[in-house]
Amino acid sequence: MRGFTLLELITTLIIATILTIFANNITRDYLPKQRIIAKRNELVGFLQLARAGAIQGKGSLICSQKSQCQGFDGGGLIAFIDANKNKKHDDGEKVLGRLTLSNGTTIFRNGWGKQKFLSYDSMGRLHYQNGHFLICNSGYGTTIILNWRGRVRSGSDPAPNEDC
Repeated sequence: MRGFTLLELITTLIIATILTIFANNITRDYLPKQRIIAKRNELVGFLQLARAGAIQGKGSLICSQKSQCQGFDGGGLIAFIDANKNKKHDDGEKVLGRLTLSNGTTIFRNGWGKQKFLSYDSMGRLHYQNGHFLICNSGYGTTIILNWRGRVRSGSDPAPNEDC
């Protein structure tokens, strides 16, 4: 009289299987989207920090850390005051911020002019370097849009993206 019937055990196993399938779908789709949203918010803050630093100083530059301002290669970004105006980060130049990426996350820039860097002037403008950043993770992508005035706005919600 102690214990469970076969029907109770089968019902419990069916419920556990359904919950496992549901949890798997959440982690497969939900978590990559949330990682992209978090990185998008971090990138917006990074761009606003670089713009504020440019307004306080005499301009700033944003480019890829790895390529030394020779293009946006999908890796992390650096914002700094380019004191000698040579369009690359040299020792002694003030770093405003660094944006590092977790495994599986990439950031690409696409825009008018295809410059290898972003250059904010002392008024916080981008010298007509409008365009967008594409943030990718696990096949999902979202964008951040920049206008020539240096203002940032969020683009699309995370969705499957063929460029990722």
